[in-house]
Amino acid sequence: MSCSTENKARKWQRRKEYLRRAHQHNHSGLLSEPKGTRAPATSPKACEIAHAPSQPCIKVHICTFNSCGTVPCGDDLDRLLPTPRPDILAIGLSEFGMSLEKTLINKRTLRVLSRNWAAEVQQRLGADQFTLAASRQLQGLLLVVFARVDLPYCPLAVKTDAVATGAGNVVGNKGAVIVKLFLSAQQSADSDGQQHSIKVDPNLHKRVSSTTKDPHQASLTFVHCHLAAHPRNTKRRNQDYERILTTSRLLQHVSRHRPSKSRNHRPRPARHHHHHTTKRRSRVGVFRRFQKLYRRREKDTFRDTRGPVFLFGDLNFRVQCGNRAYCDRLLAMGRFDELLHKRCQLTRQLLHNDDSDDSQGSKESLGEIETVSRAPPWSEWKEAPVFFPPTYKFDMGTSVYDTSDKQRIPSWTDRILWRSDADGLHQINCQAYDSIPSVKSSDHRPVYASFDIRLGSTDGI
Repeated sequence: MSCSTENKARKWQRRKEYLRRAHQHNHSGLLSEPKGTRAPATSPKACEIAHAPSQPCIKVHICTFNSCGTVPCGDDLDRLLPTPRPDILAIGLSEFGMSLEKTLINKRTLRVLSRNWAAEVQQRLGADQFTLAASRQLQGLLLVVFARVDLPYCPLAVKTDAVATGAGNVVGNKGAVIVKLFLSAQQSADSDGQQHSIKVDPNLHKRVSSTTKDPHQASLTFVHCHLAAHPRNTKRRNQDYERILTTSRLLQHVSRHRPSKSRNHRPRPARHHHHHTTKRRSRVGVFRRFQKLYRRREKDTFRDTRGPVFLFGDLNFRVQCGNRAYCDRLLAMGRFDELLHKRCQLTRQLLHNDDSDDSQGSKESLGEIETVSRAPPWSEWKEAPVFFPPTYKFDMGTSVYDTSDKQRIPSWTDRILWRSDADGLHQINCQAYDSIPSVKSSDHRPVYASFDIRLGSTDGI
């Protein structure tokens, strides 16, 4: 008898013995259950969520302001800061302290100015109560995030990024700055079982990516944008938006459209390289391999935590209304919905009722980004109801909309959106969404939103 035949015979004997014992135990009542007493099947993940203690609610306040080359200070700065103070405060500024010419020349001076301004904000919040968790700047774009020192979630680390979408996708007068906070959704407990908050490390924004994996890890992502201007550039704004999502490594899980080759893409013809280029090509290959290893290690350190993402800033979407007098009459009557739902370039995409060529998901409108649906690019984002008047464009220092020769149509260019891809695991409630009309130092008005958030664990997502 061959070896394989002997193995099959032994397996069959073991199976017969197992079935015989199971039959005996079942008849003796060891495996039988009274009818109706069996517990319903529950997945381990469901059991974990069902028995997990309720997570604390954190208050997040977001403010966006196009300062039109100025630096908010004095009473204007006080108006930007909320009362009562939240747990996390994110402030995004566009055109901070400079024009385009100053952007290209005085980068070092601008960085010093932003550091001093962030220190002033922290001083007004209370240096003993708030710490600067993160700060990122791209020329005139500035995003600062402050956190309470007694934040009810354990802070793990912070990562930042920036994407330029200006001229040639190089100039940073347009683009986005991103801050991602990694938090532990599980509170620590004292010996008596009572939960307590954990102090935020004052040097959190300097910490490197060396944190070990946490099964209760969650994240909060803040994306401050300044997109292309002018009413006719809806297509360009959507392209900038897609570039930001697909370029930043912190937003890869947010992007609905993955960068891929178009169906019409033609491979480049082969070129005959000379021998003197071999050494240079090998050096480039080595660099890319090390770069991939670094990114892989970084990705292993922090999993793809799909926590809430907040996108805000001067998105520059306009109200399409050819008659300024008609628009002024609607605003005077408080009929904001008619302008927002029917004529606002962004709101129509959020409501998924934009029939324009820019939102049909064609490869022509999104360049090399091949879409998988015909939904508008912004249709997956959420926004609270807008009850405040347009925030652009005002005559400087007044509450009067543009009286120049251009007679620009008043528009809601400054917006705050959010989304979460964790299938309802996180609870996000917007408590307030409004503008600050008393700040008149710019041709824009600041916009703020306050949120109550309960973070769930993203383990296994």
